Amino acid sequence: MAPYGDNAPPPTGLLEPARLLRAIVETSEDAIVAKDTGGIVVAWNVAAARMFGYTADEAVGCHISLIIPEDRRPEEDAIMARLLAGERISRFETVRRTRDGRLLDVELTITPIRNEHNVIIGASKIARDITERRRAEAALRDEEGRFRTLADNMSQLAWMADRTGWIFWYNRRWFDYTGTTLEYMQGWGWRSVHHPDHLDRVVAHIRRSFESGEPWEDTFPLRASDGTYRWFLSRALPIRDADGAVVRWLGTNTDITDQRRLEAELAEANQRKDVFLATLAHELRNPLGAMRTSVAVMQASRHDAVTTGRALAVVERQCAHVARLLDDLLDVSRISRDRLELQLADVDLRQVVLDTVDVMLPVLAAAGVHFEARTPDGPLETRVDPARVQQMIGNLLANAAKYTPAGGRAHLTLDGDDDTVTISIGDTGVGLAPDMLGPIFDLFVQVPDRHRSQQGLGIGLSLVRRLAELHGGRATAASPGLGHGSTFEVRLPRRPSAPRTVAVAPAASVDTAARRVLLVDDDLDNAEAFSTYLRVKGHVTTIARSGEEALVLAGEAAPDVVLLDIGLPGIDGYETCRRLRARGSRALVAALTGWGQDEDRRRTASAGFDQHLVKPVSPETVLALVAAAPRFDRR
Repeated sequence: MAPYGDNAPPPTGLLEPARLLRAIVETSEDAIVAKDTGGIVVAWNVAAARMFGYTADEAVGCHISLIIPEDRRPEEDAIMARLLAGERISRFETVRRTRDGRLLDVELTITPIRNEHNVIIGASKIARDITERRRAEAALRDEEGRFRTLADNMSQLAWMADRTGWIFWYNRRWFDYTGTTLEYMQGWGWRSVHHPDHLDRVVAHIRRSFESGEPWEDTFPLRASDGTYRWFLSRALPIRDADGAVVRWLGTNTDITDQRRLEAELAEANQRKDVFLATLAHELRNPLGAMRTSVAVMQASRHDAVTTGRALAVVERQCAHVARLLDDLLDVSRISRDRLELQLADVDLRQVVLDTVDVMLPVLAAAGVHFEARTPDGPLETRVDPARVQQMIGNLLANAAKYTPAGGRAHLTLDGDDDTVTISIGDTGVGLAPDMLGPIFDLFVQVPDRHRSQQGLGIGLSLVRRLAELHGGRATAASPGLGHGSTFEVRLPRRPSAPRTVAVAPAASVDTAARRVLLVDDDLDNAEAFSTYLRVKGHVTTIARSGEEALVLAGEAAPDVVLLDIGLPGIDGYETCRRLRARGSRALVAALTGWGQDEDRRRTASAGFDQHLVKPVSPETVLALVAAAPRFDRR
């Protein structure tokens, strides 16, 4: 027996099949339309009315072209042909027009309708509005386009991999750098451009990250299209879904070759600085030790003139050595800040060279180096800064003495033509390796010599090169190799085309009459030493240890010259000088200070100083300054 009789009502909540089907059609969110084989609309659900703007009464009986734009009409003929052939058309994307003329992006699924004899009598069409989806897809394409534009033009190499580490995309920079293609590089093909010395380590490291999901970072060289390698800092970050699962990886490779080189250069420069400071300490301790010992010798041999004389000679030589060190350091500082100016003069360069050789001969002889100088027979008129030329030659001859073993030879050759003069200094000493011929002129670079515990400060040759360049010339080095000596050549123009000159004041006549000198210095030893020297030379001296005391004594002694330190207790030297001037002092006031930068000189000039002398100052310089100062009548 059937569960329901012929007259039995259907179960509660259920509609009979025809009404149920109609309800489904009418409540569908998608437009459902039926048409006959001629394209006439025979059914039109509520969603179709909502989507296209025509009611069922307005659409039924009309041709389906009612909602087809003019340029899409040929589509309908093709669709009908396929339907009549029994084909079902799925997910066909096209454009339809609404009643108010708007165009909609739609996705159609069209199915043939057959009667009981299996004859196609029409078609049902389900239309889904995909306008928002299309907009989202267009926005996504725009975003992808912007991403690719950004990725292709960023400075880094970039790539993306799936969750397993299989790389499926690289940016254009990657291909430009490696000269490869995606077909060759996809997956794990990137290993072919890695340096073999690093490949195993890199692969093992990145596999661990792909397996663990932890961010990856590494540094290694990659091969460029020309076969060279550059260093890259490489990183990859996991991209996760809403549940935290890794769905892909985004990686970048940043070129750090130049950064690594700079870091290496900075590290090398820092090492040179440390060696320089250690060497400087040694170079200063040695002469200070010699002077201290010589003072002890003089104290112990007061009545032995010969011994005292030798000790004094040692002190004089060592003081000169320390002064040269400080002068070189100050000159390097001035040149590096473009503050050193040449005092050019027309001189006989031959005589300048010979005068320098006379000074350096004892140094060469003490080192056991046989020396020969070859110069032109007559004068070699040249426009140079003679003091700086002597400084260059002195440094080169000092190096020849330092790096030539006893019994070796050194020579100097001076030559010139109408345009250029050449000073060449060669030796049979330790020589230079080929890779040192250029760097040897860099600051703090020292000539390697395993036979010497100290290699020098590494500033002399740098100073030679810069002084030559300031003259418009150049300094070069040549050597057959280590152990075979070296030759340094300085080439200078005889008439610099754009000289950097400072006028040289004519020598003043010297008045030998006594001057009254006030020395103001809280370093009593320094003040006593200069006071004694000036008194021996016939001048009258007074010492003050502070600015306040100097102002009192200046009123009493009425000095012709004031040698005034800057760093004083109480009021400093600047203020002391200003107060002296305010009281009407016409004395020659010279700053005697350890500060010698341009700003220091500007400050002393502004405070009223006449001269600025930088310690250590030779006694002869102070004596000449005192002797040239005007004397004032005190009656």
